[in-house]
Amino acid sequence: MELPKKVYYINLENKQENNLLFLERIHKLNLFAEKNIIRFEGIDGRKEGEIERAIDMTNNKVRFGINNESNSEPGLGQKGVYLSHYLLLKHIYNTTTDECVMICEDDCGYSENFEEYLKQTI
Repeated sequence: MELPKKVYYINLENKQENNLLFLERIHKLNLFAEKNIIRFEGIDGRKEGEIERAIDMTNNKVRFGINNESNSEPGLGQKGVYLSHYLLLKHIYNTTTDECVMICEDDCGYSENFEEYLKQTI
């Protein structure tokens, strides 16, 4: 199977350094066309009103419960990460016909054999 056509990465508005580092790392791979590397603005759960706004964007389909391992509700940052991924998946589902895309967070790293691993994973 061929490599994904598009790479989406989640990046918070106030994390421009992460944005630049992600772009530097992904370009070094030399696997994806510039136009197919797409930034998706993440939900900053620590920002006032962001969680509520994001839940509204899901048409109130997302609910958070108690984490069985910690016996506590997820923190604001965890909620933001979850909602970012949920909204990105919804966006991809509604806007692309690509069979395969890659989703990253802006702080991911790549091993030397990333291309081989990616091909095996697909």
